[in-house]
Amino acid sequence: MNKKLSRTLLLSFIAILAGQLNISFYTSEFRISLAIVFILVVFFIMDSFYISLLMFLSGLGVYLTRVLVAYTQRNYGGNSWEVAFPELCFYTLFTLLIWIYNRWYYPQVKERPLAPFLPLVVIDYSSNVLELLLRFGRESFTLERQFGIFLIAFLRIFLIWLLVQLFVHYRSLLMRQEHEDRYKRLLIFISRLNEELVWLRKNTEMIENTMSTSYLLYDHLREQGFAKEYTEMALDISRDVHEIKKEYLLILRGLEVVLESENNMDDEGMYLLDMLSLLRDSVGRIADAGNTRMDVIVECEENFYTTKHYLLLSVFRNLMINSLEAAKKKSVQIVIKGERRGEYYWFKVSDNGNGISEEALPGIFLPGFSTKINYETGEVGRGLGLSLVSNMINKDFGGVIEVESSERGTTFEFTLKTSEV
Repeated sequence: MNKKLSRTLLLSFIAILAGQLNISFYTSEFRISLAIVFILVVFFIMDSFYISLLMFLSGLGVYLTRVLVAYTQRNYGGNSWEVAFPELCFYTLFTLLIWIYNRWYYPQVKERPLAPFLPLVVIDYSSNVLELLLRFGRESFTLERQFGIFLIAFLRIFLIWLLVQLFVHYRSLLMRQEHEDRYKRLLIFISRLNEELVWLRKNTEMIENTMSTSYLLYDHLREQGFAKEYTEMALDISRDVHEIKKEYLLILRGLEVVLESENNMDDEGMYLLDMLSLLRDSVGRIADAGNTRMDVIVECEENFYTTKHYLLLSVFRNLMINSLEAAKKKSVQIVIKGERRGEYYWFKVSDNGNGISEEALPGIFLPGFSTKINYETGEVGRGLGLSLVSNMINKDFGGVIEVESSERGTTFEFTLKTSEV
């Protein structure tokens, strides 16, 4: 059974159940149910089902259910089939008119706000006229009864329109929230990509220096008359480093092109408090994944605007991650304070973790230094986070960073030049 047919059968079953929710009108046999409301709401908000088959199966199911209930209660005895027959005719006509509506009318007007719903009032009214005619004959054409079934048709379609609008609005809110979440994740991703780019640029200088040193070594060995195998070895090292440098620069340039294209699409920056709010959510998800409760308190006097938001996101993110990962307990509190001091912005990021040992403290800003070890896997952290933070604060923001730590927690203090933000 294909997916479209199975969905139609499931919806038919739900519609039959909805048909049992009804009120009697004029007489106990003439009932207004929620089956039509359910079917038409589904028609407007869902895809991949057969609307005509849904209408037919629902009408037949409601009819058979009514017959079964009437027979069980012995209200009509053997006449229960005949008593419920006008309702089957109502669903038959409704199905035919919906088939015509869906085939020739709805595709032309479905993008308009009210046009798809107005003909449904006529369809509902016409189907009720047929059922009323079969039940009461010419007496059904009294002004009171005609006005009554027209009002029923209007109210039922109005209810359908209202439910569809509520659903569309709700779906729009969900999509907007989803887009916002994706945008937040994208900002964090680009921020982390910028971190790698900063590190690649820094390492490019090291590769250049290594290549120069190895070539100087080759020159020195040759001038001092060392064996040819040693001079060739030094030259080979220089050549290999040069090849590594070329591949390295290709990767670096590729990342720069990607980030430049993104920056050209979005030249806007961010406000400080928006960045910190974004990081509270992002790092909070990491804390939740590790079953750690994280409270972030922000006390910043000035909500300045920066176009270097990716770099500043990296700075705060790494400091917050450092506090989170260094915490041995199940909860950690991070306090971020900021104020303007002359031509600098001053920040203090502190936590109530276990602190950093005195032996480790002097080396935390050195590349490759890490105190984070996974004793289960033996994996050691890259030790790049705080080194990158120090590098960005010094080179990109013209500031400095310092750290203090004790068994009561760790505090990072750093400055950013206002002209560089």
